[in-house]
Formats: sequence, structure tokens, C-alpha cells
Amino acid sequence: MQTDNTNTQYFDKYKIISEIGRGRMGIVYKAFDSKLRRVVALKIMNNAETKSIQRFMLESTALSTLDHPNIVKFYEFGHNPRPHIAMEYLEGITLENYIQTRNISGTSLLDIMEKICLALQHAHQKNILHRDIKPCNIILTGDEVKVMDLGLAKLTDNQVNLVRSSEFEGAIHYMSPEQIQGTTNRTSDIYALGATFYECLTYRPVFQGNSNVSILAQIAKKDPIPPRELNPDISPYMEAICLKCLAKKPQKRYRSFGELAQEFKNFKMQRAIIAKQYTSFDRINRTVAQNKVISILLTTVFCISIVFSAVIFSTLVETERQKNAAILAKNNAEKREKQLQQFNTAILQSLNYLSQSKHKNVFLDKKFTGPISKIFARFQKAHEKKELREHTQPMIRQLQKYIK
Repeated sequence: MQTDNTNTQYFDKYKIISEIGRGRMGIVYKAFDSKLRRVVALKIMNNAETKSIQRFMLESTALSTLDHPNIVKFYEFGHNPRPHIAMEYLEGITLENYIQTRNISGTSLLDIMEKICLALQHAHQKNILHRDIKPCNIILTGDEVKVMDLGLAKLTDNQVNLVRSSEFEGAIHYMSPEQIQGTTNRTSDIYALGATFYECLTYRPVFQGNSNVSILAQIAKKDPIPPRELNPDISPYMEAICLKCLAKKPQKRYRSFGELAQEFKNFKMQRAIIAKQYTSFDRINRTVAQNKVISILLTTVFCISIVFSAVIFSTLVETERQKNAAILAKNNAEKREKQLQQFNTAILQSLNYLSQSKHKNVFLDKKFTGPISKIFARFQKAHEKKELREHTQPMIRQLQKYIK
């Protein structure tokens, strides 16, 4: 960097106007190209490590192959005096700034997401993965949306591995489960856009924690809180699209940004969408999955309660059955006793009639009195019962004169 006598800084042919921002690999300036007479965003590398230089060159290669209205334009790459990239300069705010206003309309958000999808679909068609999609890498300028910062872009047909599997590259809040394990694919970018979409809907990251370790653990194991649980005013269809993007398993996400762009378009046009709405059944499944030990204990207690209730119910049924059987037996016994009383009374009345009539000599016939004596013994036993005594006593006394 050179400075003239007016304290104006120059970098090669570029006049430095102001600093826009800085990161791990370099500083981005607003600059003026004195040869082509245009304002540019000039990214100058400040790290001389070999790997950093390779990544810087990879970013320039990725940008140079892309030509899309929603991707920042690439102008040139140079090595001297230090590796640098000249890009389209844009006036506007980042999506991160827009989220901080907490005033994003649904229609505006759908337009933004659809344009980002179209930009990233173009990149994927060129075999380029972005790998660092997040709100601060998306700029809103007028009615346009631009994706920028391909510093972690990966050429899918490039055999050079610039990131070790043990390294975490990118902002962890937007990293997919497979990305934190050191692998990426096309749906990893879809997950990152889903995390960005989630933040636009809820004004908070998908996962929060006191440390990176806590956040990474949640990304790997926990399901996101459904957006409508944080803000019931969110459309259930937008929630469904967002949660599909954030699926833990890559195969459950959208297959491509083209498909996702069409999904946003279909929703705007009030046509059917692929994503399924989040239901109470999904909520139960999420709760069970996140609280397995408690769920197992509750299930065990529930099963024991069911078995115990069944045993108690069976015992009560059997007790009631036995009680009803006892009542029935008692009623039958009382009925038979009453019938016997009636029968005995009838026989006594008949014998008493014989003893008082002209047929009383029949009591002198042993063929008659023999069986009658046996019956009479039975009557005497019945006579011992209090309830028979008053009714049969006179008749028995009369018969005793004849049957001895």
C-alpha cells in the first residue's frame, strides 16, 4: 500500500476510498480503478500462508466462472504487490442488518430467498459449493439480492483438499451436521440457507449456546424448535419449507436449489408445495427423540400402570362374578326351601284330613303307615325350624296319635 502527499492510499492501480470490512484472509476496501474508471470492492490478502493463498486463488477461480445477476461480479485477480481480487462494488445492507430491524415482510423474504436459490443453483451447476452461506454474505441493494464472499467455496471436481477434516470452516450457526464432521455436499448449502431462512423468520439462530461445543452438539443431535413455536404468526407453509431445509439427513432436504426456488415460487403463487406441515405428531416425535431416557421411563411406568390396572380390573370382575354367583345360589336355595315348605304343608294337610275323616282307619294299615312314618320323621325335623313351627304344630300333634 502506497500513500501520496495528500495522504491518499493506493494499491497498484487502485485508489483506496475506505475500508469495508476485514476477515481472516484479508481486508476489503472500497476502491477506484484508475484505469477502467470504476468503483470496485477490492479484497487484498493479508495472510502469506500457502494454504491461505490457495484458498484466495480458489475464490477468484470460483468467482471468475460465475455469471449471474444475483452473484457479485468478478473483475480481476492479481498477484502483485499482494494477491488481490477486484469485484463489483455494491451499495446496500446485508441480510444480517435487515434481520436486525426485526421488520421483514413475508413477501419480501420470499423474493429474497428465491433469488438466493437461483444464484446458488447457478453456482452448483458450475460445480461450486459456497460452504459459507450466512446473512452477512448476502447483500440487498435496491430490489436486487447478491450472494458474495466465496472465500470457502469448493470446486467439486477439484482434487485439492484445502480443509482438513478436523477443521471447522464457516460460521458454526449455519453449518450442517455433515459439515461439522468434515464433509460437504450440495445439500449442505441448502441447510445453511435454511438456517439463514430460520433466522429471518424468528430473528434468532437455529441453535443457541454458551459455547461453540454446545452449539455443535445441538446441530449434531437436536432438532430445531419449530419457528411457529417462537412466533405463531409465521405461515405454517414457510415453517414447513424451513424445517425441510434443516433436516438432519441430507436426503430429506430439497434435492437442489432449483427445487427449493420452485418451492418458494409455488408458495407465492398459492400452489401446492413439497414440504409437509409440522404437526402435533411431529412435535411428540421430536420430544421423544430429544428426551429418550425420560420417554423410556414414562413408557415403562405407563405399561406397568396398564398391566396393574388390568390385574385390578380382572380381580374386581372375578369378585363381582363370585358375589353374583353367591347371591344367585342363596336366592335359589331360598326358593327351593320355600317350595319344600309348601310341599310339606300340603302333605301334612292331606294326612290331617285323613286322620279326621271316615278314612282314618288307613292309619292302622302298616303298608300305609310304614312309608308315612319315614315322611313324618322328616316333617318333625322341619318342624324344628322356627318358621314352620306355628303353621304345622297343630297338624303334627293330631298325626302323632296315629303314627307311632
